Amino acid sequence: MTAILLDVSAYAQSPDTNYVLPWSDGHSTYRTVSQSQPEAPPPPSDDEIGAGTFSLGVNYPGVGLKYFLSDSYALEARGQAQSGDDVGGVRAYRYFRPGRVLLYVGFEADYDRFKGAVSKGAGYGGEVFGGIEYLVAPHVGVQVDFGPAYIELKDASTSLTAGGLEYVMNFGVNYYFGLRERR
Repeated sequence: MTAILLDVSAYAQSPDTNYVLPWSDGHSTYRTVSQSQPEAPPPPSDDEIGAGTFSLGVNYPGVGLKYFLSDSYALEARGQAQSGDDVGGVRAYRYFRPGRVLLYVGFEADYDRFKGAVSKGAGYGGEVFGGIEYLVAPHVGVQVDFGPAYIELKDASTSLTAGGLEYVMNFGVNYYFGLRERR
């Protein structure tokens, strides 16, 4: 079989034009040859996220509101509640900018109020974490982070305290508002 290459660009009058093309079997065939292909939309890019951007996040088991102070730094207010345990806190992030994948480190400070079957009280916690966020669409990111957290709780009726180091993993989905135009 012999391959025949035919340059039809000199005969083009529109992006999609019909041509009679000779094929290797000696027959001519009427075909449509496309000279232009539609451009795919650009992939989501982290350069849209930066100073002034907000995100509303859903994490297990709570919600958060994040604000980017600059292209690299963000603050987030978070609340979580599950079976008698309510936690509210703030997170500070330092983002690194590699593309659709956002790497970050940060710290978190929390106030915890609890009520169990035999005790109730409150306490504090602090966490240092590192994580990754993947932009699955221009406005949507999925994130996971992990780190050690020190938690100290005090029972209200007995004044007994308990504290210790725990390892915490967070999962979340963020929807971004106020994105910048692509550069």
